[in-house]
Amino acid sequence: MEPGKKLPEEVLLDWYADQHPPTVDIIGDFAGRELFAIQGEALMRYCLAKAKVDFDGGFQLLHAIHAVEKFLSSLKKRDCSFDVVFFQDLEDICVPDGATGSNYASKYLLARRILIQHLSRSDIDIKVLELGSFESGECSDYL
Repeated sequence: MEPGKKLPEEVLLDWYADQHPPTVDIIGDFAGRELFAIQGEALMRYCLAKAKVDFDGGFQLLHAIHAVEKFLSSLKKRDCSFDVVFFQDLEDICVPDGATGSNYASKYLLARRILIQHLSRSDIDIKVLELGSFESGECSDYL
């Protein structure tokens, strides 16, 4: 390597350090006025991780449902208009990386199924959809 010349990784890291993306309050700037979709598996994974729901040593289903409901209720209190969309071909997204292929990965998939049923019948005024895939005709119709 020539003296004074940076490796491509260093050039990329330098470029990245110089980037200053704008911070946008999606809820305040957009969500109160526009309908948006929340991807259900990502919602579940986020809420369960944030609430530290433990499916390893047990099955804290009530805690999991509460974590998701609490998040959705906070959006509703801010007058957000949204739908929750689950995709059958992306169901594994709700399973954390360390749980994939383990005995308790099935607990996350069961919790996903129960969550879909629960939210569909919940008092929270939201539309819950379960679509085959993002590329499906039903998803195109929805969008």
